Amino acid sequence: MRKLLLGLIALIAISANGQTPLTNATLEISLTTVGGTQYRSAIAYNPNQQLYYSTNSGSSGYTMETYDVTGNPISTSVQGFDYRGCWWNPNTNQLEGNGYNNLGIWVQDLDASYYPIASGTNVVPSTSSPAVQSCGDYDYADDEILYYDAGNIYRHARATNLLQSTAAITGLPVATSALNTTSACYTGIVGSEVGVYDYVNKKFYFINKQTGAFVSECQLPMTAPGADYQKVGMENGLLFVYDGVDTWYGYRVIQLCAETTNSILAVECESYTAPSGAVYTSSGIYTDIIPNAEGCDSIINIALTIDTLDLSVSLNAEELSSNQPGAQYQWVDCENNMQAINGETNQTYSPLVEGNYAVIVNNGQCSDTSACTFVDLSSLEELGLTIDIYPNPSSSQVTITGLTDNSISGIHLLNLLGERVLSVSEIKQEVTLDIDELSNGVYLIEIVKGDSKSTYRIVKN
Repeated sequence: MRKLLLGLIALIAISANGQTPLTNATLEISLTTVGGTQYRSAIAYNPNQQLYYSTNSGSSGYTMETYDVTGNPISTSVQGFDYRGCWWNPNTNQLEGNGYNNLGIWVQDLDASYYPIASGTNVVPSTSSPAVQSCGDYDYADDEILYYDAGNIYRHARATNLLQSTAAITGLPVATSALNTTSACYTGIVGSEVGVYDYVNKKFYFINKQTGAFVSECQLPMTAPGADYQKVGMENGLLFVYDGVDTWYGYRVIQLCAETTNSILAVECESYTAPSGAVYTSSGIYTDIIPNAEGCDSIINIALTIDTLDLSVSLNAEELSSNQPGAQYQWVDCENNMQAINGETNQTYSPLVEGNYAVIVNNGQCSDTSACTFVDLSSLEELGLTIDIYPNPSSSQVTITGLTDNSISGIHLLNLLGERVLSVSEIKQEVTLDIDELSNGVYLIEIVKGDSKSTYRIVKN
Protein backbone atom coordinates (compact mmCIF):
# COMPACT_ATOMS: atom_id res chain seq x y z
CA MET A 1 0.00 0.00 0.00
CA ARG A 2 1.32 3.43 -0.91
CA LYS A 3 0.30 6.84 0.31
CA LEU A 4 1.18 10.27 -1.03
CA LEU A 5 1.07 13.44 1.06
CA LEU A 6 0.39 16.70 -0.69
CA GLY A 7 0.30 19.47 1.89
CA LEU A 8 0.57 23.22 1.93
CA ILE A 9 2.38 24.45 5.02
CA ALA A 10 2.59 28.12 5.94
CA LEU A 11 4.64 29.15 8.95
CA ILE A 12 4.32 32.60 10.53
CA ALA A 13 6.88 33.03 13.31
CA ILE A 14 7.15 35.67 16.00
CA SER A 15 10.75 36.10 17.17
CA ALA A 16 11.33 34.89 20.69
CA ASN A 17 13.70 36.14 23.34
CA GLY A 18 15.75 33.63 25.33
CA GLN A 19 14.77 32.63 28.85
CA THR A 20 16.53 34.73 31.43
CA PRO A 21 17.40 33.80 35.05
CA LEU A 22 16.03 36.39 37.45
CA THR A 23 18.05 37.90 40.28
CA ASN A 24 15.10 38.06 42.66
CA ALA A 25 12.09 35.76 42.68
CA THR A 26 8.47 36.69 43.33
CA LEU A 27 5.61 34.48 44.46
CA GLU A 28 3.31 33.89 41.49
CA ILE A 29 1.05 30.93 42.31
CA SER A 30 0.00 28.64 45.17
CA LEU A 31 -1.32 25.07 44.89
CA THR A 32 -3.25 23.73 47.86
CA THR A 33 -3.03 19.99 48.53
CA VAL A 34 -5.46 17.70 50.33
CA GLY A 35 -4.62 14.49 52.17
CA GLY A 36 -1.55 12.38 51.57
CA THR A 37 1.67 13.16 53.42
CA GLN A 38 4.02 16.06 53.99
CA TYR A 39 6.37 14.66 51.37
CA ARG A 40 5.12 16.03 48.09
CA SER A 41 8.10 15.24 45.89
CA ALA A 42 7.70 16.94 42.51
CA ILE A 43 5.66 19.15 40.18
CA ALA A 44 5.02 18.62 36.47
CA TYR A 45 3.42 20.98 33.95
CA ASN A 46 1.53 19.97 30.80
CA PRO A 47 1.87 22.96 28.42
CA ASN A 48 -0.66 21.62 25.92
CA GLN A 49 -3.54 21.52 28.41
CA GLN A 50 -1.93 24.01 30.85
CA LEU A 51 -2.21 21.67 33.81
CA TYR A 52 0.02 21.22 36.87
CA TYR A 53 0.47 17.79 38.50
CA SER A 54 1.67 17.19 42.08
CA THR A 55 3.12 13.88 43.24
CA ASN A 56 3.15 12.40 46.73
CA SER A 57 6.10 10.19 47.71
CA GLY A 58 6.03 7.20 50.03
CA SER A 59 3.42 4.91 48.49
CA SER A 60 1.84 4.04 45.16
CA GLY A 61 -1.48 4.37 46.98
CA TYR A 62 -0.98 8.08 47.72
CA THR A 63 -2.69 10.75 45.65
CA MET A 64 -1.64 12.74 42.61
CA GLU A 65 -3.36 16.11 42.27
CA THR A 66 -4.13 18.15 39.15
CA TYR A 67 -4.49 21.94 38.96
CA ASP A 68 -5.31 24.43 36.23
CA VAL A 69 -2.83 27.12 35.20
CA THR A 70 -4.16 29.53 37.84
CA GLY A 71 -3.72 27.01 40.66
CA ASN A 72 -7.31 25.84 41.07
CA PRO A 73 -7.56 22.14 42.06
CA ILE A 74 -9.29 20.03 39.39
CA SER A 75 -8.73 16.35 40.05
CA THR A 76 -7.30 13.91 42.59
CA SER A 77 -6.40 10.30 41.83
CA VAL A 78 -4.40 7.44 43.27
CA GLN A 79 -0.95 7.48 41.65
CA GLY A 80 -0.35 3.76 41.15
CA PHE A 81 3.41 4.38 41.50
CA ASP A 82 5.72 5.51 44.31
CA TYR A 83 7.01 8.72 42.70
CA ARG A 84 10.07 10.75 43.49
CA GLY A 85 10.68 12.94 40.41
CA CYS A 86 7.91 13.84 37.98
CA TRP A 87 7.83 15.68 34.63
CA TRP A 88 5.92 16.20 31.41
CA ASN A 89 7.75 14.72 28.43
CA PRO A 90 6.99 16.92 25.38
CA ASN A 91 8.78 14.47 23.11
CA THR A 92 6.25 11.73 23.87
CA ASN A 93 3.36 13.81 25.27
CA GLN A 94 3.38 11.75 28.46
CA LEU A 95 3.35 12.36 32.19
CA GLU A 96 6.37 10.51 33.54
CA GLY A 97 8.55 10.18 36.61
CA ASN A 98 11.20 8.21 38.43
CA GLY A 99 10.45 6.12 41.46
CA TYR A 100 11.87 5.18 44.84
CA ASN A 101 15.15 3.21 44.87
CA ASN A 102 15.17 0.92 41.82
CA LEU A 103 11.56 1.32 40.67
CA GLY A 104 12.74 2.91 37.41
CA ILE A 105 10.67 5.12 35.10
CA TRP A 106 6.86 5.24 35.06
CA VAL A 107 4.39 6.63 32.49
CA GLN A 108 1.10 7.70 34.09
CA ASP A 109 -2.20 6.89 32.40
CA LEU A 110 -4.41 9.93 31.74
CA ASP A 111 -8.08 10.22 30.90
CA ALA A 112 -9.52 12.16 27.96
CA SER A 113 -9.14 15.41 29.91
CA TYR A 114 -5.46 14.62 30.65
CA TYR A 115 -6.23 14.00 34.33
CA PRO A 116 -4.26 11.12 35.92
CA ILE A 117 -5.99 7.85 36.66
CA ALA A 118 -4.79 5.12 39.03
CA SER A 119 -2.71 3.17 36.50
CA GLY A 120 0.28 3.42 34.22
CA THR A 121 3.24 1.55 32.75
CA ASN A 122 6.66 0.90 34.25
CA VAL A 123 8.45 1.57 30.96
CA VAL A 124 11.99 1.27 32.37
CA PRO A 125 11.65 -1.06 35.38
CA SER A 126 14.29 -2.20 37.87
CA THR A 127 16.71 0.69 37.32
CA SER A 128 18.14 2.91 40.00
CA SER A 129 18.59 6.63 40.52
CA PRO A 130 21.84 7.91 42.13
CA ALA A 131 20.24 7.57 45.59
CA VAL A 132 17.10 5.82 46.81
CA GLN A 133 15.24 9.15 47.30
CA SER A 134 16.55 11.02 44.23
CA CYS A 135 13.92 13.23 42.56
CA GLY A 136 14.84 13.55 38.90
CA ASP A 137 13.75 16.06 36.27
CA TYR A 138 13.60 15.67 32.49
CA ASP A 139 15.87 17.48 30.04
CA TYR A 140 13.76 17.27 26.88
CA ALA A 141 16.45 18.91 24.72
CA ASP A 142 18.87 16.00 25.26
CA ASP A 143 16.31 13.32 26.22
CA GLU A 144 17.91 12.65 29.57
CA ILE A 145 17.04 12.72 33.27
CA LEU A 146 18.94 15.03 35.60
CA TYR A 147 19.57 14.03 39.22
CA TYR A 148 21.34 15.65 42.19
CA ASP A 149 22.99 13.79 45.05
CA ALA A 150 25.77 14.69 47.52
CA GLY A 151 27.19 17.63 45.56
CA ASN A 152 27.08 15.97 42.13
CA ILE A 153 24.94 16.29 39.00
CA TYR A 154 24.03 12.96 37.38
CA ARG A 155 22.79 12.60 33.81
CA HIS A 156 20.86 9.43 32.94
CA ALA A 157 19.50 8.38 29.54
CA ARG A 158 15.69 8.61 29.51
CA ALA A 159 15.38 5.41 27.42
CA THR A 160 17.30 3.25 29.93
CA ASN A 161 17.66 5.34 33.12
CA LEU A 162 21.35 4.42 33.01
CA LEU A 163 24.13 6.82 33.99
CA GLN A 164 25.76 8.77 31.15
CA SER A 165 27.97 11.25 33.02
CA THR A 166 28.64 12.83 36.40
CA ALA A 167 29.81 16.36 37.26
CA ALA A 168 30.73 17.70 40.70
CA ILE A 169 29.20 21.10 41.48
CA THR A 170 31.90 23.76 41.83
CA GLY A 171 31.95 27.45 42.68
CA LEU A 172 28.86 27.57 44.89
CA PRO A 173 28.74 30.51 47.30
CA VAL A 174 27.68 28.09 50.07
CA ALA A 175 28.55 24.59 51.17
CA THR A 176 26.56 21.80 49.51
CA SER A 177 25.17 20.97 52.97
CA ALA A 178 22.83 23.94 52.46
CA LEU A 179 21.24 22.31 49.40
CA ASN A 180 18.05 20.27 49.25
CA THR A 181 19.48 16.75 49.37
CA THR A 182 17.25 14.99 46.84
CA SER A 183 16.06 17.35 44.12
CA ALA A 184 17.41 18.57 40.78
CA CYS A 185 15.48 20.92 38.47
CA TYR A 186 15.77 21.31 34.71
CA THR A 187 15.69 25.00 33.75
CA GLY A 188 15.73 24.81 29.94
CA ILE A 189 18.49 27.46 29.81
CA VAL A 190 21.52 26.43 27.75
CA GLY A 191 24.63 26.54 29.93
CA SER A 192 22.56 26.83 33.11
CA GLU A 193 20.48 23.69 32.71
CA VAL A 194 20.38 22.45 36.31
CA GLY A 195 18.85 24.18 39.30
CA VAL A 196 19.34 23.29 42.99
CA TYR A 197 17.65 24.85 46.01
CA ASP A 198 19.48 26.40 48.96
CA TYR A 199 16.94 25.82 51.73
CA VAL A 200 19.04 27.71 54.31
CA ASN A 201 19.50 31.00 52.43
CA LYS A 202 16.36 30.59 50.26
CA LYS A 203 18.24 30.80 46.97
CA PHE A 204 18.02 28.97 43.66
CA TYR A 205 21.35 28.22 42.00
CA PHE A 206 21.83 27.76 38.25
CA ILE A 207 24.43 25.10 37.33
CA ASN A 208 26.05 24.08 34.06
CA LYS A 209 25.11 20.42 33.62
CA GLN A 210 28.25 19.47 31.68
CA THR A 211 30.88 21.05 33.91
CA GLY A 212 28.98 21.33 37.21
CA ALA A 213 30.07 24.98 37.47
CA PHE A 214 27.91 27.47 39.39
CA VAL A 215 26.61 30.14 36.98
CA SER A 216 24.18 32.44 38.81
CA GLU A 217 21.64 32.65 41.64
CA CYS A 218 18.13 33.87 42.29
CA GLN A 219 17.07 35.09 45.72
CA LEU A 220 13.66 33.91 46.97
CA PRO A 221 11.75 35.73 49.72
CA MET A 222 13.04 34.70 53.12
CA THR A 223 9.50 33.55 53.90
CA ALA A 224 9.87 30.73 51.35
CA PRO A 225 9.63 27.22 52.84
CA GLY A 226 12.91 25.69 53.96
CA ALA A 227 12.56 22.38 52.13
CA ASP A 228 15.70 20.36 52.83
CA TYR A 229 14.43 17.02 51.49
CA GLN A 230 12.10 16.41 48.52
CA LYS A 231 9.30 19.03 48.30
CA VAL A 232 10.97 20.94 45.41
CA GLY A 233 10.11 21.06 41.72
CA MET A 234 10.42 23.40 38.78
CA GLU A 235 8.06 23.91 35.87
CA ASN A 236 7.00 26.75 33.59
CA GLY A 237 9.80 29.00 34.86
CA LEU A 238 8.55 28.64 38.43
CA LEU A 239 10.40 27.08 41.35
CA PHE A 240 7.85 25.26 43.50
CA VAL A 241 8.65 24.68 47.18
CA TYR A 242 6.28 22.72 49.41
CA ASP A 243 5.68 23.92 52.95
CA GLY A 244 5.31 20.38 54.35
CA VAL A 245 1.70 21.04 55.35
CA ASP A 246 -0.71 21.78 52.50
CA THR A 247 0.72 24.23 49.96
CA TRP A 248 3.09 24.37 47.02
CA TYR A 249 4.46 27.92 46.58
CA GLY A 250 5.52 28.79 43.03
CA TYR A 251 8.21 31.50 42.68
CA ARG A 252 9.11 33.10 39.37
CA VAL A 253 12.86 32.47 39.00
CA ILE A 254 13.06 32.54 35.19
CA GLN A 255 11.65 35.15 32.84
CA LEU A 256 10.11 33.17 30.00
CA CYS A 257 10.57 34.26 26.42
CA ALA A 258 7.70 35.48 24.31
CA GLU A 259 5.59 32.67 22.87
CA THR A 260 6.20 31.63 19.29
CA THR A 261 3.10 31.34 17.13
CA ASN A 262 2.93 29.24 13.97
CA SER A 263 0.15 28.38 11.56
CA ILE A 264 -0.06 25.22 9.49
CA LEU A 265 -2.47 24.65 6.62
CA ALA A 266 -2.27 20.92 5.92
CA VAL A 267 -3.96 18.48 3.57
CA GLU A 268 -3.20 14.90 4.58
CA CYS A 269 -4.30 11.42 3.66
CA GLU A 270 -6.01 9.28 6.33
CA SER A 271 -4.27 10.85 9.35
CA TYR A 272 -1.99 13.72 10.37
CA THR A 273 0.73 13.77 13.02
CA ALA A 274 1.14 17.20 14.59
CA PRO A 275 4.59 18.51 15.66
CA SER A 276 3.85 17.53 19.27
CA GLY A 277 3.11 13.95 18.21
CA ALA A 278 -0.68 14.19 18.50
CA VAL A 279 -2.46 12.25 15.74
CA TYR A 280 -5.64 13.58 14.09
CA THR A 281 -7.86 11.51 11.81
CA SER A 282 -10.58 14.03 10.93
CA SER A 283 -10.65 17.49 9.38
CA GLY A 284 -10.83 20.48 11.72
CA ILE A 285 -9.04 23.34 13.44
CA TYR A 286 -6.54 22.24 16.10
CA THR A 287 -4.11 23.90 18.50
CA ASP A 288 -0.77 22.21 19.18
CA ILE A 289 1.86 23.31 21.70
CA ILE A 290 5.53 22.34 21.74
CA PRO A 291 8.66 23.91 23.26
CA ASN A 292 10.48 26.18 20.82
CA ALA A 293 14.26 26.41 20.45
CA GLU A 294 14.47 28.59 23.53
CA GLY A 295 12.51 26.10 25.66
CA CYS A 296 9.23 28.11 25.89
CA ASP A 297 5.81 27.43 24.42
CA SER A 298 5.40 27.40 20.66
CA ILE A 299 1.69 27.55 19.82
CA ILE A 300 0.76 26.01 16.48
CA ASN A 301 -2.64 26.59 14.88
CA ILE A 302 -3.45 23.78 12.46
CA ALA A 303 -6.13 24.03 9.76
CA LEU A 304 -6.37 20.38 8.73
CA THR A 305 -8.14 18.66 5.87
CA ILE A 306 -8.15 14.86 5.92
CA ASP A 307 -8.67 13.43 2.44
CA THR A 308 -9.78 9.82 1.94
CA LEU A 309 -10.00 7.49 -1.03
CA ASP A 310 -12.53 4.78 -1.85
CA LEU A 311 -10.21 1.83 -2.46
CA SER A 312 -12.94 -0.74 -3.02
CA VAL A 313 -13.13 -2.58 -6.36
CA SER A 314 -16.23 -4.15 -7.94
CA LEU A 315 -16.12 -7.30 -10.10
CA ASN A 316 -18.87 -7.74 -12.69
CA ALA A 317 -18.45 -10.90 -14.73
CA GLU A 318 -14.79 -10.55 -15.82
CA GLU A 319 -14.64 -6.73 -15.56
CA LEU A 320 -13.01 -4.91 -12.64
CA SER A 321 -14.14 -1.42 -11.71
CA SER A 322 -12.70 1.11 -9.22
CA ASN A 323 -15.38 2.65 -7.02
CA GLN A 324 -13.47 5.94 -6.62
CA PRO A 325 -14.92 8.46 -9.09
CA GLY A 326 -13.07 11.28 -10.77
CA ALA A 327 -9.52 10.02 -10.24
CA GLN A 328 -6.49 8.74 -12.14
CA TYR A 329 -6.14 4.95 -12.32
CA GLN A 330 -3.39 2.43 -12.96
CA TRP A 331 -4.19 -1.28 -12.88
CA VAL A 332 -1.42 -3.59 -11.64
CA ASP A 333 -0.71 -7.31 -11.66
CA CYS A 334 -0.50 -8.57 -8.07
CA GLU A 335 1.11 -11.83 -9.18
CA ASN A 336 3.85 -10.00 -11.08
CA ASN A 337 5.29 -7.90 -8.24
CA MET A 338 2.54 -5.27 -8.57
CA GLN A 339 3.78 -4.47 -12.08
CA ALA A 340 1.78 -1.75 -13.85
CA ILE A 341 -0.23 -3.14 -16.78
CA ASN A 342 0.64 -1.07 -19.83
CA GLY A 343 -2.17 1.12 -21.10
CA GLU A 344 -4.69 0.05 -18.43
CA THR A 345 -5.49 3.48 -16.96
CA ASN A 346 -9.28 3.51 -17.17
CA GLN A 347 -11.67 3.19 -14.25
CA THR A 348 -12.50 -0.32 -15.51
CA TYR A 349 -10.27 -3.19 -16.59
CA SER A 350 -11.01 -6.55 -18.21
CA PRO A 351 -8.07 -8.96 -17.69
CA LEU A 352 -6.97 -11.24 -20.49
CA VAL A 353 -6.04 -14.01 -18.09
CA GLU A 354 -7.25 -15.04 -14.70
CA GLY A 355 -5.23 -13.80 -11.74
CA ASN A 356 -5.07 -11.19 -8.99
CA TYR A 357 -5.29 -7.50 -9.88
CA ALA A 358 -5.36 -4.18 -8.04
CA VAL A 359 -5.67 -0.52 -8.95
CA ILE A 360 -3.63 2.52 -7.89
CA VAL A 361 -6.01 5.45 -7.38
CA ASN A 362 -4.83 9.09 -7.33
CA ASN A 363 -7.34 11.89 -6.77
CA GLY A 364 -4.77 14.68 -6.91
CA GLN A 365 -4.30 14.81 -3.12
CA CYS A 366 -3.81 11.19 -2.13
CA SER A 367 -2.58 8.09 -3.89
CA ASP A 368 -3.15 4.57 -2.60
CA THR A 369 -3.50 1.01 -3.83
CA SER A 370 -6.56 -1.20 -3.53
CA ALA A 371 -6.54 -4.74 -2.25
CA CYS A 372 -5.96 -7.46 -4.83
CA THR A 373 -9.05 -8.99 -6.48
CA PHE A 374 -9.05 -12.45 -8.07
CA VAL A 375 -10.58 -12.73 -11.54
CA ASP A 376 -11.63 -16.24 -12.60
CA LEU A 377 -11.64 -16.68 -16.38
CA SER A 378 -12.13 -20.43 -16.34
CA SER A 379 -15.35 -20.06 -18.35
CA LEU A 380 -13.23 -18.93 -21.34
CA GLU A 381 -11.14 -22.07 -21.18
CA GLU A 382 -13.86 -24.66 -21.63
CA LEU A 383 -13.21 -25.75 -25.21
CA GLY A 384 -13.61 -29.44 -24.51
CA LEU A 385 -9.87 -30.03 -24.93
CA THR A 386 -7.24 -31.60 -22.73
CA ILE A 387 -4.34 -29.22 -23.27
CA ASP A 388 -0.84 -29.60 -21.85
CA ILE A 389 1.74 -26.78 -22.10
CA TYR A 390 5.38 -27.41 -21.12
CA PRO A 391 7.88 -26.44 -19.94
CA ASN A 392 6.44 -23.44 -18.11
CA PRO A 393 8.40 -21.30 -17.30
CA SER A 394 10.72 -21.70 -20.29
CA SER A 395 13.66 -19.80 -21.74
CA SER A 396 13.53 -21.01 -25.36
CA GLN A 397 10.59 -23.22 -26.45
CA VAL A 398 7.07 -24.08 -25.30
CA THR A 399 5.23 -27.18 -26.53
CA ILE A 400 1.44 -27.46 -26.71
CA THR A 401 -0.06 -30.98 -26.87
CA GLY A 402 -3.62 -32.30 -27.00
CA LEU A 403 -4.74 -30.25 -30.04
CA THR A 404 -6.95 -33.06 -31.40
CA ASP A 405 -9.94 -30.97 -32.45
CA ASN A 406 -9.88 -30.10 -36.14
CA SER A 407 -12.13 -27.10 -35.49
CA ILE A 408 -9.32 -25.13 -33.80
CA SER A 409 -8.90 -22.08 -35.99
CA GLY A 410 -6.01 -20.25 -34.38
CA ILE A 411 -3.17 -20.36 -31.88
CA HIS A 412 -1.63 -17.04 -30.94
CA LEU A 413 0.96 -15.81 -28.42
CA LEU A 414 0.05 -12.44 -26.90
CA ASN A 415 1.88 -10.02 -24.67
CA LEU A 416 0.07 -8.46 -21.70
CA LEU A 417 -1.06 -5.58 -23.92
CA GLY A 418 -3.06 -8.09 -25.95
CA GLU A 419 -0.73 -7.72 -28.95
CA ARG A 420 0.11 -10.79 -31.00
CA VAL A 421 3.80 -11.58 -30.99
CA LEU A 422 3.55 -15.06 -32.57
CA SER A 423 0.89 -17.02 -34.49
CA VAL A 424 0.83 -20.67 -35.56
CA SER A 425 0.26 -21.11 -39.30
CA GLU A 426 -0.15 -24.89 -39.28
CA ILE A 427 -2.15 -26.42 -36.45
CA LYS A 428 -1.25 -29.99 -35.56
CA GLN A 429 -1.88 -32.21 -32.52
CA GLU A 430 1.42 -30.90 -31.11
CA VAL A 431 2.78 -27.41 -31.67
CA THR A 432 6.07 -25.89 -30.56
CA LEU A 433 6.48 -22.13 -30.07
CA ASP A 434 9.97 -20.63 -30.32
CA ILE A 435 10.17 -17.89 -27.67
CA ASP A 436 13.95 -17.61 -27.45
CA GLU A 437 14.03 -14.10 -28.97
CA LEU A 438 11.26 -12.71 -26.78
CA SER A 439 11.87 -10.53 -23.75
CA ASN A 440 11.49 -12.13 -20.36
CA GLY A 441 8.04 -11.77 -18.84
CA VAL A 442 4.49 -13.07 -18.83
CA TYR A 443 2.75 -14.04 -22.11
CA LEU A 444 -0.62 -15.49 -23.01
CA ILE A 445 -1.31 -18.45 -25.32
CA GLU A 446 -4.72 -17.95 -26.96
CA ILE A 447 -6.41 -20.96 -28.58
CA VAL A 448 -9.40 -20.07 -30.75
CA LYS A 449 -12.25 -22.48 -31.58
CA GLY A 450 -15.14 -20.92 -33.42
CA ASP A 451 -16.53 -18.07 -31.35
CA SER A 452 -14.83 -19.37 -28.19
CA LYS A 453 -11.28 -19.06 -26.98
CA SER A 454 -9.14 -20.35 -24.19
CA THR A 455 -6.23 -18.37 -22.69
CA TYR A 456 -3.23 -19.79 -20.85
CA ARG A 457 -0.46 -17.94 -19.05
CA ILE A 458 3.23 -18.79 -19.63
CA VAL A 459 6.41 -17.23 -18.31
CA LYS A 460 9.53 -16.56 -20.41
CA ASN A 461 12.66 -16.49 -18.24
